[in-house]
Amino acid sequence: MRAGTPTLPFFNTMKKSIFKSKTALIAFLTSVAGAVSHFYPEANTIVSENASTILLVLGAVNMGVRAITKEKVTLFPK
Repeated sequence: MRAGTPTLPFFNTMKKSIFKSKTALIAFLTSVAGAVSHFYPEANTIVSENASTILLVLGAVNMGVRAITKEKVTLFPK
């Protein structure tokens, strides 16, 4: 960049490994919960009966985590 050129905030952020990402952890746990409910009828019943509550909580948690996240995520950080 040329001297004196304004930069956008997202160009100045550091990148971190996806394995340190809170958002990726939540997505992984959600996937595991879905797999468990698929293979275990008891868990499937609980998830089915509480789907709207589960989705509401997951959405709120993801928005909260995204709001506090400052770094970009990459699979292969430098």
